[in-house]
Amino acid sequence: MSCAAIAEQGQAYQAIPLSGGLGAELRGIVIQNNMPQEAIDFICQMLLKHWVVFFRN
Repeated sequence: MSCAAIAEQGQAYQAIPLSGGLGAELRGIVIQNNMPQEAIDFICQMLLKHWVVFFRN
């Protein structure tokens, strides 16, 4: 199982693939009104790659 990660400006974003090709869990992203563009770009990239993404908490 591989893991995609991007670290920019002190932020570490990770995509952890889930078993069975179900998608990926994204870590290190806080959903808020004014999200950094890097976080939005990472989410978009992971949606294109995994088709389904999950956020915890």
